[in-house]
Amino acid sequence: MTDILDTISKKLNLPSWWVEAVALEYIECREFANNNRIWTFNFDKISENELEKKILSKKVVIFKKVVHNVYESVYENRYIDYLTGHGSIQLCENENDLIPEGEISKYNFASYSAELSSANDPKLNFSTHFQVLDNGHLYQWRIAKKLNEKWYSSEVDLEPLNEIKKELYSLYPVKNPEDPDYLEYKGKVVKFYQNLDQLRKEILLKLENIHYEKLKNAKSFTKTTLYEPPILSRFERFTVVDNKYCTKFYAEPVFYQVCLQHCMQAMNLEDDINSNPLTVGKLDDIYQKRAIAIIMGAACFEAFLNRLGFEKFPKYWPNQQGEMKQKCSSYYSLCKKYLNSNKEFNAGNDPFKSLFEIFKVRNSLMHYNSSSFYKGEYQVAKIENGRVITHTELDLSKRLVRNIPNILADSIKEICTISSIPNFPPWLDLDFF
Repeated sequence: MTDILDTISKKLNLPSWWVEAVALEYIECREFANNNRIWTFNFDKISENELEKKILSKKVVIFKKVVHNVYESVYENRYIDYLTGHGSIQLCENENDLIPEGEISKYNFASYSAELSSANDPKLNFSTHFQVLDNGHLYQWRIAKKLNEKWYSSEVDLEPLNEIKKELYSLYPVKNPEDPDYLEYKGKVVKFYQNLDQLRKEILLKLENIHYEKLKNAKSFTKTTLYEPPILSRFERFTVVDNKYCTKFYAEPVFYQVCLQHCMQAMNLEDDINSNPLTVGKLDDIYQKRAIAIIMGAACFEAFLNRLGFEKFPKYWPNQQGEMKQKCSSYYSLCKKYLNSNKEFNAGNDPFKSLFEIFKVRNSLMHYNSSSFYKGEYQVAKIENGRVITHTELDLSKRLVRNIPNILADSIKEICTISSIPNFPPWLDLDFF
């Protein structure tokens, strides 16, 4: 059927999913009581001429759920991330950025579902949404929900559809042509599908009327776009505002991943010098990895806190300045005042005690100001067990760098807790170790 779909889709300038949906709903493309199955698909029964006529005459289908405004590979990657538990941020700001409610954007595709097979006939199912082709424009409307294997809708009666599906079970076990009552059995299957077609015809007619009513009451469709969307990073979120495509970049998971990667690389180098001599080159590499881990760790928390501050307290957060300890204290105060948090800020206890050690070292590396370890001056080395230990080794300590992942995770979770955020960022669960 793919060749016919592509041919008609290109000829009529319609999405292939719409062509497929019309074929499955309105054209006889099934064989009954055949090959030990109640039904099987036979797409050779579909002709281009018949399919084109049906597409030009039929307006409504009940077909999966259509997605728009996002590149298909982006949607697929985010969906896989969700299924596998890998960290990525939420793809869009609002559901109708992604799932049309009303007019569908020019770039669209049908969401994933089970492939067509003799055990999966779309006619035996329903969907949360239905689609309409009206005056050259595609629309989608939410119409139903599924609960305990039954479909429910406040706008159309779906109970007959739930009931007729029960009749399907009476058609098992499947009869074969050599069985004496095969013709009678096949007649029951054909009758079942005839009844199903009639029922769906009535539902489709009601859905068409519902579409006209919704269209009449719709003020505008501000979530549609005319252009193919861009490829989005796993760290970007999009929204559509007044038909304009807008994106937002979340830096904290990027910083977090880089931090963890360099923590791991530093540990691997440290393990290597346990069995091999330390050289200048190896020490350079270790310090580079540790420094980047510390800088990226501090950047991760700072970006995370600032994002939440601007999102939750847009009126007050722009005025928050100073060192990270002061900003954390201010954030706690705002949460207590406006989010009813009863937690007090304590910089002397972990995780913040250790977190501020990271910031102290970061500042000493970058700022050379009065709050730093040193101001670009020489520091006296430490003597330990007869060995000279430089301040570089003390500042970029193995102990601190190895603990950064846990310090960051605990600090971010603490901020989420006082912010009344029920779910921790998924990117904290990335297993790099």
